[in-house]
Amino acid sequence: PTTPAGEYVVCCDGIILAYAGKSLLRSSSLRLKRGHRYGVVGQNGVGKTTLLNNINSKQIAGFPMDICVVYVQHEILANDEQSVVDYMLQAQVKLGMSKDSAAVEAVLSD
Repeated sequence: PTTPAGEYVVCCDGIILAYAGKSLLRSSSLRLKRGHRYGVVGQNGVGKTTLLNNINSKQIAGFPMDICVVYVQHEILANDEQSVVDYMLQAQVKLGMSKDSAAVEAVLSD
């Protein structure tokens, strides 16, 4: 089914992504709808982390600069005494956002 471009919060075409001389994406598209959650699944070495790092650092051509991206890397050392909510609140502060625990709790509870 076709979806009007206005329904997407992210609509990027022609994405090319390479890492260490290896072509990971060639002329690919990325479309994300507001209010949806997305996962990236694939075999090791296909570029999942590279893609997410590039999205997080706004290095994907056409990716909206006003979209807040929080990429929680699996390599982050967790503090056993810190909850996920507290971690996300700290991330908001690091991004220059005001702490909004209700919004974080709402996202995590869905």
